[in-house]
Amino acid sequence: MNKTIAIAPVRKSVFVAGTPQQAFEVFTAGLDRWWPKGVGIGRTPLVESTLEPFVGGRWHTRHEDGSDVVIGHVRVWEIGRASCRE
Repeated sequence: MNKTIAIAPVRKSVFVAGTPQQAFEVFTAGLDRWWPKGVGIGRTPLVESTLEPFVGGRWHTRHEDGSDVVIGHVRVWEIGRASCRE
């Protein structure tokens, strides 16, 4: 029997010193600088993580054996707004 399991969305807030635009750039264009190389779903070690900067773009990883693994797709490409802690 097949069973469908609903998984709750992942939501995380991080407060950083910088503008929303700077944080967005580091998180997206800088993905390969902060994503841990030891965390991947390919068959060989991770070499590079990339996030394509548009709706429909891929979040994908390249591995030592040359394989390219698609992790997911961009559903919304939108710079966040500033908020503050109370």
